[in-house]
Amino acid sequence: PQIHGDGCLCIITDDLENSTDLYDVLELDVLTLDEKIQISRNIIHSLYHLHDIGVCHGDLKPENIIYSKVDVIPCSCTAIPSSCKAIPSSCTAIHNIRIVDFGHSCIRPNVCQHFGTYSYAPPEQLNRRENMLEITDETFTFEDCLCFDVFSLGSVLFTVFTDTMMFPVETFCQILKMYSNLEEL
Repeated sequence: PQIHGDGCLCIITDDLENSTDLYDVLELDVLTLDEKIQISRNIIHSLYHLHDIGVCHGDLKPENIIYSKVDVIPCSCTAIPSSCKAIPSSCTAIHNIRIVDFGHSCIRPNVCQHFGTYSYAPPEQLNRRENMLEITDETFTFEDCLCFDVFSLGSVLFTVFTDTMMFPVETFCQILKMYSNLEEL
């Protein structure tokens, strides 16, 4: 990403034809454990890369992860060096993911003014929000937002492996009540 002189951020993405969001793929319940592991690794690497270049996503969830599967044709081509381990010989498909929807993102060192999806937001973010419900321009440090992304990543991975949301709620009030109940345990 590059910020231009007029303050606008320009992001160019790949062609996403023949792709769908991860939420829809998980709804079909067709992924094997090995496929879920490969997808999870790709999500982790993608988020790590974003953070490494100074971008915090701010709303990581399965709906903001685009998935595509590319079948690998096994071959015994001797031109490929044996030291190349990019595609394991047991691999029959590559599971590509792209993180999309940067509407809540921020770029280092800026403060972040975002509030992602309740079901994937960490309690620290919600608690700070609860104490400032009347304020619409609440800000978080970039480091806070990185932590929020990591929590959201954990929630996404929970969903990938269990086929359920960690916090299946629809409203802000429901999630605050649920977190309050967890604190009593």
